[in-house]
Amino acid sequence: MLLYKALWKHLESASLAYYKTGGSIRLSESGCLGSCSYGPSLCVYRQTQEGLEEGWFAAVDFPQAARLAQAVHDGAALPDEGKYGPE
Repeated sequence: MLLYKALWKHLESASLAYYKTGGSIRLSESGCLGSCSYGPSLCVYRQTQEGLEEGWFAAVDFPQAARLAQAVHDGAALPDEGKYGPE
């Protein structure tokens, strides 16, 4: 829950949250994504020219979550750090 709150605060202050001018990131809670024993998990879904892209990440900390959010917002490649699926 602390990571979730910290990430929301970051998204808002960096104007990345979807409801901010220029923002595009929507953050929502989820049930277990299959890696709960490794710590916080984060799942990214975004539409690309090739179709729907998914990236699932385990043992996520705040710096990694902030980098993922920025990559999604910028349309950049998702980092491989902590990625566990889907292939």
